[in-house]
Amino acid sequence: MLPSGKLDEFLETQIAEAGHLGDATRAMGWLGNRIHRARDGRTAVIVTAFASEAARKRWAESQLFADHLIRIEPLLERVESNAFDLVFASGSF
Repeated sequence: MLPSGKLDEFLETQIAEAGHLGDATRAMGWLGNRIHRARDGRTAVIVTAFASEAARKRWAESQLFADHLIRIEPLLERVESNAFDLVFASGSF
């Protein structure tokens, strides 16, 4: 959840970060992100895919990720982070 009025700034920052970090994160096994904006204006969901659990761990423990968190932290009120396993996919979205 984001502080009131910070969603647009957060989304812009996340999109810019994806471009800025793209090559380095791909080298670690990052496959991409899907960013969803809630209609409440205060919530965003980011689904990040990695080639493997080892790749996710490499990213989570990297200095690049630590620096990324420092840049976005002022825009965040609360973060929930969980690892998920894909159970089913249908269609292209």
